[in-house]
Amino acid sequence: MDIETDITDRLTVQAAIRHEKFNNFDSTTNYKLAGLFRSTDSLRMRVA
Repeated sequence: MDIETDITDRLTVQAAIRHEKFNNFDSTTNYKLAGLFRSTDSLRMRVA
């Protein structure tokens, strides 16, 4: 599942979660959180 939304005109956040179950191995759950900040039209900063 992946969700992305604009908080403001300059700030976008993204969150994701994935769960996998393997036959010969344990299951795993992975999370992701990221953000994009547009300080100017030509400069963007991304964190993940």
